[in-house]
Amino acid sequence: RLRLRAGEAIASRYRLERIVGQGAMGPVWLAADERLQRPVAIRLTDETAGSRLQRFTDAARSAAALWHPNLVQIFDFGINQGHAFLVMEYLAGGTLLERLEAGKFGAESLRRLACDLLAALAYLHSRGQRHGAVEAPGVHLDGEGCAHLSGFGTAAGSPRDDLRALGRLLAEAASPGGADPSLDGLIDGLGRSASEIRFATADQALEALRVCPDPAGQVTQEFDV
Repeated sequence: RLRLRAGEAIASRYRLERIVGQGAMGPVWLAADERLQRPVAIRLTDETAGSRLQRFTDAARSAAALWHPNLVQIFDFGINQGHAFLVMEYLAGGTLLERLEAGKFGAESLRRLACDLLAALAYLHSRGQRHGAVEAPGVHLDGEGCAHLSGFGTAAGSPRDDLRALGRLLAEAASPGGADPSLDGLIDGLGRSASEIRFATADQALEALRVCPDPAGQVTQEFDV
C-alpha cells in the first residue's frame, strides 16, 4: 500500500504538503510544484497494477485531452514508486461538499453554480463523454466562487443521467423554500426520472436559465448558449 508523508517529493518536483481529499482511486494531496512555484493537487493510486491502475491511467489520458473553464485542469501524469499520480489544478475554495456543510446557497450563488456545472456538462457531452459522478465532493470552487468539475470523461450511460444528478445536487444546495421560480423550474425539470426529464441536453437547461452572473459576480448578463 502507498504510504507518503508531508514533505516528500513526487517525481523530484512536487513537494507534498497535506491531504485535502479522498477519492475512489486514492488520496488527494495539496503539493507545491517546485519547478513552476505554484500549488497543485495530486491524486495518487493505492494500486501498482491491475484494473484499477488501468482505469486511473485511462481517466488521466481522457481528462488531459479536455479543456473548459469549469473543468479541473490536468497538468501532469506519471508513475512514482510504482504508483500512478495525476497532477491537477488546485482550487483554493475547497469542495462544494465543504461549502454545503457550512450553509446552504443563496439564489445568486445557486444560479451561478447551475450555470457553471451545466456549461461543463454541455462541453463534455459535446465531446461524446459523460461525467458519471456529479456529486458535491467532486465539485471544486475557486477563489471567486466559480465551480469546476473533477473526475470526468470515462463513464458509460446517457447524458441525461448527468443532468438528473445535477438536479439532485442543486436541490441539495438550494436554500429552504427554493431560490427563485426559474431555478425551481430548472431543478424540477432536471430531477425527474429519465423518461420524464424536462431537458434533453445541458444546453436546453442553460437556455432555461437565460441570465447568469458574470465571472466577477457583480452584474448579470445574457448567457451565451
